[in-house]
Amino acid sequence: MVFILGKKSISLILLLTIVILSFLYSLSYVESLTLIVTQRIQMKAIIDPRIAYLINESTIEVYNPYNFTIIVIYGNQSVILYPGESVFFHYIPNLNTIEIETNNFKEIIYIPHGDYP
Repeated sequence: MVFILGKKSISLILLLTIVILSFLYSLSYVESLTLIVTQRIQMKAIIDPRIAYLINESTIEVYNPYNFTIIVIYGNQSVILYPGESVFFHYIPNLNTIEIETNNFKEIIYIPHGDYP
């Protein structure tokens, strides 16, 4: 079976092809634009004040009060803490901060002296 296409039919097919390709290209552009927008959203977090304490002159306790996993960094040590877990670090003089990381979020926390409130 042989189809004979006229100039109008060929023009219509080319136009339809261009429209379909433009639509598909715009879908990929929207997807990449959505990815860029979601990557630029900044996370805000409330830091629980019970997270870290200098218990005595040689020990720091870090507790995870959240319902998600955190990474605790103190000096050159890092520990993964699951919800409800705690870890003890040997106190390094003049190093009164710890870093908490989770889900591309990083916070530096000052270690208060004394017992729990």
